[in-house]
Amino acid sequence: MPESTESGPQITEDEAFQRKDWAAQRIGWIVFAIVLLSAALGVFGGGPLSRASTGADGAQVQYERFVRREKPFELVVRLDAAKSETVAVEIASRVLRAVSVEGITPAPESERSGENGGRFEFAATPGAPAMLKFRLQSSNPGLHAGTIRVDGVPLSFSTFVYP
Repeated sequence: MPESTESGPQITEDEAFQRKDWAAQRIGWIVFAIVLLSAALGVFGGGPLSRASTGADGAQVQYERFVRREKPFELVVRLDAAKSETVAVEIASRVLRAVSVEGITPAPESERSGENGGRFEFAATPGAPAMLKFRLQSSNPGLHAGTIRVDGVPLSFSTFVYP
């Protein structure tokens, strides 16, 4: 009987190429997992890492760190106790150039704009807490930082607007 020989295509393995391919796949999966986790936590807006607040002297401002271009977002101003029958909120002109005010709740009793920004006055009950909501929208992507003054107390914040 004749000896049998294998016939057919001979496949050679390139182990160096395989190791590089596997490493690239692992890196891709890690990057994908990081992006997915970041999105779930709010880095792209609407999650726990996106919400932030700053406060001083009984005044606090809550805002979103990350928002999307042309999507409304809220800036919430809280006072532990109003000092008088009116609460004055001043928004720096730098902020007002970056965003448009779409709505305010409750409606201010008076509004003024000038070189330094806008001033909004609200009715309040002395000694009672107050909450004001500014609905804002930005059409300018990038990092926007600014200051809001609540009854003279300056509160700084920054928001990154995704394109």
